[in-house]
Amino acid sequence: KVEDTLYKLPRAYFEKNSEYFQTAFAQFKFNNSGPGLTLDERPFILNVKRKDFDSFLKVFLSQLANGELPNSDDLVSAMRLSHIWGMGGIRTNIIKELWHHSVDPVTKITLAITWLLQPCMELATRDEPLSVAEAEELGWQFAVKMGGVRERVLR
Repeated sequence: KVEDTLYKLPRAYFEKNSEYFQTAFAQFKFNNSGPGLTLDERPFILNVKRKDFDSFLKVFLSQLANGELPNSDDLVSAMRLSHIWGMGGIRTNIIKELWHHSVDPVTKITLAITWLLQPCMELATRDEPLSVAEAEELGWQFAVKMGGVRERVLR
C-alpha cells in the first residue's frame, strides 16, 4: 500500500531485484494476517509518495517487458526509489536512459551528486584501502583525494 492506494503486485519481481525487499518481505507476516484479516486489510506499506511509486512502476514494468522507458520526470522519480531500495541494475538502466532524455544539466548534476555520495562514503569507510586496480580505474587524482578522505574519516 502506498498512501491511500492498495497495489496488488507480485512480490517476486521486487525480491529478485532488491535486498531491501528481500529483507522487508522476510520480516513481514504475509501468511499470518491475524484473525479475520486479509492482506487487503493488513497490507505491506511503503512510505513513499504515490506519484513516485506510479512512476517507478512505469519504469520497472517497462524494463521487464523490454518496452520503451517513460518520460524524464518518471525516470527521475524511479531513480530515487531504485536507489533507496538498492535496485542497482534498474538504476543503471535509468541513468543510461536519462542521459538520452532532454533533462537539464542542473538536474543531471544534482542527481549525480546525490547518488555518488553514498558509494564515496562506502569507499571512505570500508576496512580495506583502494587497490592499485581500483585506483587506476577511478583515476589517480580521485584515488589520492579519496585516500585523504579515508584518513580523516577513519581517525
